[in-house]
Amino acid sequence: MLRRTSVMLPEETYEAARRIAEEKGERLSDVLRDAVQRYVNSSMPGRTFTFIGKGRSRRGDISQRSEELLGELLKADHDRWRSS
Repeated sequence: MLRRTSVMLPEETYEAARRIAEEKGERLSDVLRDAVQRYVNSSMPGRTFTFIGKGRSRRGDISQRSEELLGELLKADHDRWRSS
């Protein structure tokens, strides 16, 4: 279930999010929803991801390093978003 909300954004942030949505072919609301969800996930220490360790890969260290690897992905995504 989705809930409607209003958020005031600085013009620069709004324009950056709008550009990202346009480049990805997505709606602005989807981009903002994804950004908020990523922020919430990264701000909740101790949160576990139930999908970790469910699949197979050629790397044997993914389940042991899941927190580190997810953190690296989130940071890279955040850095890329900030530089747009």
